[in-house]
Amino acid sequence: QLALREHLGTVWRVLRRCGLGAADADDAAQDVFWILARRLGKVPPRAERYFLLSTALHVAPIADVLPGDD
Repeated sequence: QLALREHLGTVWRVLRRCGLGAADADDAAQDVFWILARRLGKVPPRAERYFLLSTALHVAPIADVLPGDD
């Protein structure tokens, strides 16, 4: 929950800069934090920001090519 409060805005902005629309960035950000939640015990708190941002950069191209309801 702390990671979400601290890093959601940054993750969302990175996703937008990768070319995602606002709704797609919302969905992709949710995916990014879901991936963090699945790896909680494996990502040290000091590495959360790096993990989230690198995950966002990997999720963005996938979210961009998936068919949506735009």
